[in-house]
Amino acid sequence: MLHFYKNSYDIEQYVNDIDIVKFRRILASFRSGAHCLSIAQQQQYQLDEHECLCPYCEVYIENEFHFIFICPLFQCIREKYLQQAMYTNPCNEKLYSLFCSKSITVIRNLACYLHQAFKIRNDFLNIYS
Repeated sequence: MLHFYKNSYDIEQYVNDIDIVKFRRILASFRSGAHCLSIAQQQQYQLDEHECLCPYCEVYIENEFHFIFICPLFQCIREKYLQQAMYTNPCNEKLYSLFCSKSITVIRNLACYLHQAFKIRNDFLNIYS
């Protein structure tokens, strides 16, 4: 996913703007595709597409777009951390603008969203697997 929005070898602004290590780390991991979503597992272990479904929805492929904009499991935190314009009629351009934002607030909120969403996802998997 990194190639989607990384177009230079410069240090990204979020590295300096996010001073809480756990948030900076989760954002960096997500941006680089080094996360535990099913789509990353598919690429790592050459899984079939049907093995990459969202564990909550069980209909859609669990990729970064689905995780941020679509999955109903995260609706409450999506409303808390993301601007409504971002997740209303989501598209790849909105995902791109979210990750390329120069707004410290937007980037910090995205990092908080990812942190909370992964906690919710892990709790769900621990209960229902």
